[in-house]
Amino acid sequence: MKIAILITGSMPEALNDKFDSYPEMIIQLIDNQNIQMTFEKISCVDNIFPKNIEYFDGFIITGSAFGVYDKEEWIPNLFQLINEIYKKSIPIVGICFGHQAIAEALGGKVIKSEKGWGVGIKNMSKKCNVSWVNKNITNINLIYSHQDQVIRLPNNAKILFGNTFCPVSSFCIENKVFSIQGHPEFKSDFALELLDLRKDKIGKKNYTIAKKSLLNKQHDGKEVGKMIVKFFKSK
Repeated sequence: MKIAILITGSMPEALNDKFDSYPEMIIQLIDNQNIQMTFEKISCVDNIFPKNIEYFDGFIITGSAFGVYDKEEWIPNLFQLINEIYKKSIPIVGICFGHQAIAEALGGKVIKSEKGWGVGIKNMSKKCNVSWVNKNITNINLIYSHQDQVIRLPNNAKILFGNTFCPVSSFCIENKVFSIQGHPEFKSDFALELLDLRKDKIGKKNYTIAKKSLLNKQHDGKEVGKMIVKFFKSK
């Protein structure tokens, strides 16, 4: 399988020399499962897009510090690409910003939430059953780092996972879209350093709670990695 990773942002410069890039984190998450996939990184944030989407068996959209409502030339172009991928029924996965971009491109709605930052390891409960998620799974813990939230789903979409803070933590559309607000590709050490960089923006109370969760809780990123692989194979 040939998977295109659509790059929509980069990590803070202060962390560049200490950690792998966002697309590399995603590749490691999937490669750890010993499956035969090849990956091509495409820098949409630099307004570079695939010339032939049918060359790929699937797409993954990364996280980003941008918001889907930001006035950047490449964002409407990304929305157009998402629609083309969807119309061709090529499976697409969205992570954090990618989750929001898919929702917005396909007719949903994303806003900067009045609830503030969602950070640290948070639990979300399963809201429906799909073929690529083990039926025995009822809840999963994931690392989060976001302000924006999907508040209206695209047509035909179903909430897959959610919680009271972020009701649309994950949604799906048939076997065409699998979208996740959390970061299965992050590890706790990276998330802790990212949290420290954003401490002043996040606020003391949220920072303290998030840091405690990252130090003391386990997260299910690897399990979501398995879901992503099964999702691509379900087509």
